[in-house]
Amino acid sequence: MTVKSTNHFNTAPDLHACAAMAVSLGKLPAQSDFRVVPRVCLDCPDGMLWRVVLSPHLDNLPLLPLEIRGDVVMGLRTPETPAVDIDLKKWNGYYLGVSRRHICLRPTWKRLYIFDLSSTNGTYLNGVLLGPSRALPLSDGDVLTLGHLHIGVNLLARPHMDMIPQ
Repeated sequence: MTVKSTNHFNTAPDLHACAAMAVSLGKLPAQSDFRVVPRVCLDCPDGMLWRVVLSPHLDNLPLLPLEIRGDVVMGLRTPETPAVDIDLKKWNGYYLGVSRRHICLRPTWKRLYIFDLSSTNGTYLNGVLLGPSRALPLSDGDVLTLGHLHIGVNLLARPHMDMIPQ
């Protein structure tokens, strides 16, 4: 059973420095290592591509390089929630209070937005609590906190301005 947290505890010493660490240490994955999400995107226009690397603030866990082409749901995949695009079990999400459908990343031509999907333990962007269905834009170096899982965000590529429909 997950207990609703009323206080937000930021136990990481400097999460913003950790978010940029993947870039500064040269740990970025090769272009072929990026996972395309969602796998099938019928409504996605050509050229709208965000390339993002998510890095957990936990030792010995892999980076998560993503090519985001449409809405991406992150959480814990279970038999009841098979439609989760990114399963955070490998990052100990179950033990850190991540919900089955925790957040959604929504790309647009100009910004990549995040919003909470009414998670049990909440979502924080740089220490600010996101209310349910409140969308905020992500920036390079941001820190997401899902329950008690801290994730650094590195935005590596965004849609090219010449691809934006007029």
